[in-house]
Amino acid sequence: MKKNMIALLALTTSSLVFSQVGINTPTPTSTMDISAKNATGKSNNIDGLLIPRIDRERAQSMTGIPVSNLVYINNFASGTQTGQAINIDENGYYYFDGSAWMKLNSGGRNINLYNSDGILSDNRTVAQNDKILAFTGNSVDAFSVDGTTFSVDARNNRIGFGTKTPQSLFEIVADNKGSNAENNFYFKGYGNSKEPALILASANGTAAIPSNLANGDNIGSIYFSPRSNDIFNVATGSAINCYYRGDGSSLLTDLIFKTSNAERMRIDPNGNIGIGTNAPANKLDIRSATEGALKIVDGSQGENKVLTSDADGVATWKNIPAFGSTNIYNSNGTLTGNRVVNQDGNTLAFNSTSANGFSVGGNNFSVDGTNNRVGIGTVNPASKLHVDGGESRFSSGTSVWALSPSLGGTTGASNSFEIIDRVKSIRRMIFNDNGDVTLGGSISANSAAGVVSVRSGNNVGINTGAPKSTVDIVGNTLGIRRQLDSGSWDNMWLDVSNTFAPSINAAGAERGLQFKVGANASGTYGDAGQVITTVATMTPTGNVGIGTETPAATAILDLNSTNKGFLPPRMTTAQRDALNPKPAGLMIYNTDLNCMQYWNTSQWKGDCSGTTIPGTVLSLTCASATNTGTLANGTAASGVTSTIPYTGGNGGSHGGQAVSSTGITGLTATLSAGSFVNGNGTLTYAITGIPSGIGTASFAVNIGGKTCTLTRPVVAAEGVISTLNCAGATHAGTLTGGTAASGATSTISYTGGNAGSHSGQTVTSTGVTGLTATLSAGNFANGNGTVTYTITGTPSSAGTANFAINIGGKICKLTRNVNAPVGSVSGINCAGAITTGTLLAGSSASGVASTISYTGGNGGSHAGQTVLSTGVAGLTATVTGGSFANGNGTLTYTITGTPTSAGPANFAINIGGKTCILSVPVEITSYVCKTEGTFIDPNNPQNYYLCIRQNGIMYYYVFTCPQGSLFDNVSKRCVIQ
Repeated sequence: MKKNMIALLALTTSSLVFSQVGINTPTPTSTMDISAKNATGKSNNIDGLLIPRIDRERAQSMTGIPVSNLVYINNFASGTQTGQAINIDENGYYYFDGSAWMKLNSGGRNINLYNSDGILSDNRTVAQNDKILAFTGNSVDAFSVDGTTFSVDARNNRIGFGTKTPQSLFEIVADNKGSNAENNFYFKGYGNSKEPALILASANGTAAIPSNLANGDNIGSIYFSPRSNDIFNVATGSAINCYYRGDGSSLLTDLIFKTSNAERMRIDPNGNIGIGTNAPANKLDIRSATEGALKIVDGSQGENKVLTSDADGVATWKNIPAFGSTNIYNSNGTLTGNRVVNQDGNTLAFNSTSANGFSVGGNNFSVDGTNNRVGIGTVNPASKLHVDGGESRFSSGTSVWALSPSLGGTTGASNSFEIIDRVKSIRRMIFNDNGDVTLGGSISANSAAGVVSVRSGNNVGINTGAPKSTVDIVGNTLGIRRQLDSGSWDNMWLDVSNTFAPSINAAGAERGLQFKVGANASGTYGDAGQVITTVATMTPTGNVGIGTETPAATAILDLNSTNKGFLPPRMTTAQRDALNPKPAGLMIYNTDLNCMQYWNTSQWKGDCSGTTIPGTVLSLTCASATNTGTLANGTAASGVTSTIPYTGGNGGSHGGQAVSSTGITGLTATLSAGSFVNGNGTLTYAITGIPSGIGTASFAVNIGGKTCTLTRPVVAAEGVISTLNCAGATHAGTLTGGTAASGATSTISYTGGNAGSHSGQTVTSTGVTGLTATLSAGNFANGNGTVTYTITGTPSSAGTANFAINIGGKICKLTRNVNAPVGSVSGINCAGAITTGTLLAGSSASGVASTISYTGGNGGSHAGQTVLSTGVAGLTATVTGGSFANGNGTLTYTITGTPTSAGPANFAINIGGKTCILSVPVEITSYVCKTEGTFIDPNNPQNYYLCIRQNGIMYYYVFTCPQGSLFDNVSKRCVIQ
């Protein structure tokens, strides 16, 4: 106890001689003089006098209480409000007056609108003079009068009449207030305030710096909104809209009236009123797609009346006056002079449904309105245009042509129709009703011949009017040429005027003249189904080929066939010898000797003894070869053969053949010597060697007098590799969850490639699904190389996508990281944050966290955030990296560190593209005595506590060391620093 008093004496020694005690002052001016440690400035140290704090039960239980004893009741719920505690009905300061505890302010706590609700005891007037009275708040119903009568929404800057939750800047709600005046909205003016106005004004810019409107800007609108489908839908009701139609300097505006969200009437800037049009052209412009758009009822209306104006412009309904003049509508008449109707852009239509609905000069011109026909020379037209009465002429400038029906045609014809050149008075075409047609040239009479005459017997004559055959041409030549002018040398003609004999002439026949024959039992003339064979060819140089289109240039006659022979004249020896004369080279087949013989100018020569027959075939078909074995690039051929069929073997011998490949080289096709069979058979070529590449090996087969090309495919050897390195893959492009992959590839290296082929691979991802890795078919390199997989698809989420690679006999797992999309939110609510744990000044934070809600998360990732506190320093708020939810969610910031003082600790939150200020209160550390003694204040080392136990209850007193000293918790005294 002595130690405790030592500390107390250290505070008061300088003042004991004067019987005055000073705390934080060496010159006390009263019995107890307590000076603030920091009387001015912004220090966050706590100054003041801490009165003993007890609950009501303790105050009720005290005995021998001296008058003026002062306490602070911190719990008025304990004990009862009786006896000396009769006045303790709330927490606060109380002093003892000798019989009971009294509130320090005698009249009770100072009740005012800052701490209590209340009732005015009388009318009140606030005389502000030149002072302002401002109410600031941030809640929805921050200020109100009479419940919903008047409410200010300070959070959203709105005012409501009849509602506490206005949905716009200014909202009036009448909720079942009755009819008439209770629902009305009045502007009343009296005297010089009469003519009240409702003004809707708009400008661009800001209130401080307004700017002019642009053409088309909305000045203001009045909407009439019905409630339907459980909402007030402003857009679907009626409205009055006003738009600016000027250039920023003029005062041009319009008014648009709508019902059911559709424009019904418009008044344009010129005062024109449009109904059914948004561009009225007149003062009143009414447009409608249906009749009866305008209705005027004034009592004078009636059927078949017209609206007529008097001299003052007043319109009334009047009967249609009777016409007093004769006109085309009510009478026949006679023109008194020539008349001209100037139509300009207007049309003049005569609508009739009678047979002769419109006519000129009787039957000169008639319109049949019943059958939609026109007659010239007849009032009963039988077709769309019917001309009766003779010739019809058509002219242009000096050209005049006539169409003329006439009686009596050519022989056997009764009527005809002629086309006549009236300038030259020559018939150019005649059609007779017996089927004869004559055209061209100068046809002087129906029976004369034209250039072409078609007669009813289906004969056609050229230069003859009496053809004797299907086509009968009178003349010297018949020709055909490829084209006019430059190509006219390609031609062919028959000439019957040739001096020696009729001739067939062909010019421009660089490759000769061909004779083609076809034996066809089907198809049509000129049809592609006709099979035509070239039988013989005559070249311009005099060579003749039979069975070939290209006779040898050195042969006057070139015979070529694989299934036909040359059959010379066959005769006996006696018949041969009777030949006279016998030119040198004359050849025959001697049927007596069975051999060929020729005349050498003096005797018949020929080898008629027996000889070995050389082998020949009629056809050799490489395309139908039967192939065995496979040819692979770089691999020696083994067991590879091709068997080629032939027809028409003559049983003769052949010497075999060895053919080197072209295209893909390195191979040889070998046929052993042997003999052809009589008839059809096969030849087997053995293929050896090592192909030089991949592709087609071609062999030029030439045997038995026939040739063909044998082809064999050479494929790549099956590709294999030694190793496949997925772990070292090179990646291009970035994969992001929910975003279609673009330009993403992974290139994997391998070793030991054999240059063989592979068919590629398509692999779907696991882990993160939705992706496909694709390798196109190709070949491995000889040795080391790479394969590149293209990655497509849309990853299902963020994380790792795995691909099971299996190629060239090796497998490995390819992994690709899939990033989360950049996280964002549409709103973050620091004001509504929920904080768990308590921050105490000077105490290390433990278990303190603030959970902040957000809206509109996109599921993307964020990197977290670390924020240092302001206001109260020393704290850090940390949220770790992660991902936002899709939609609404929360973020939890963990608060660590030691706050330097009490008060609000503010953290500038900035995450997901949104910012807000998180404010967490730091409370004063409440000291708890665990045992009697003197102990340093953990919040402020200049202060210390004296803990004393009285009647089993622990009390503590707070003391402050003099300026410039701190309490030493070891020596238990204030030590000058």
